[in-house]
Amino acid sequence: MYDLIFLIFTPILFLIGYFSPKNTFDINIYDTYYVVEHGLIPVAISLFFGIIGFGYWLILKFKGKLSKLLTIIHIVLTIGGLTIIRILHEHYRESKPESLLFDYDFNENLNMTMFTISLIILFGQIIYPINLVVGFIKRNK
Repeated sequence: MYDLIFLIFTPILFLIGYFSPKNTFDINIYDTYYVVEHGLIPVAISLFFGIIGFGYWLILKFKGKLSKLLTIIHIVLTIGGLTIIRILHEHYRESKPESLLFDYDFNENLNMTMFTISLIILFGQIIYPINLVVGFIKRNK
């Protein structure tokens, strides 16, 4: 059942990425600029969700017993965290000359919040392989 959640989101996100506007954003790391198309992000996340769903499906196919608690925590942290980051990203402000300092502080706090949520999502991804291993071990007992 849990594999279906990720497998349902996979084609939806892929279609969103395919039909999204062709805007880009730049990531500056030292002397290198990486240009990423906005539509590539949902496609990458759909690939990620497909791999997660396939892992859950494999464990269930081989009669493994996944931990419900670990699976629910993983799903909530992954899907909920990405949804919250998406919502917060919509509130990012463009700086205006009359409120430059206030906008900078607001955006800085928003960036810190999104970074913290990203770390929580990464923690959720550590739960995923633990859940798979525990499910595979429970199968053998």
